[in-house]
Amino acid sequence: MPICSFVTNLPNADVPADFESKLTTLLADLLKKDPAKITIQALTGARMSKGGSNAPMAMLRIWSIAVFSKEKNALYAKPVYAFLKEQLPAVDMERLVVLFHDMSADDIAPK
Repeated sequence: MPICSFVTNLPNADVPADFESKLTTLLADLLKKDPAKITIQALTGARMSKGGSNAPMAMLRIWSIAVFSKEKNALYAKPVYAFLKEQLPAVDMERLVVLFHDMSADDIAPK
């Protein structure tokens, strides 16, 4: 049940309309998860700063159960950064931030 939060200071027009769909496909393949279980929140036009600069940037945070570790994160990072750079050419690589968060099944509210 991966949960993703994508935030960028780019305007909505500069983020591809199919960004969430493509990110879902990428994460399903990488994390070996059912695409129907992946939730993505995409916020554009956010006020963001890195190193005191408001230049174009983006941050992707991904939470999931039992898929993240030091070793696995190194394998996930390369294709995730490549995807973001491809989808967001206006953002320099050093202004992309990706965070992986391991979570427990207990963190999900029961229905």
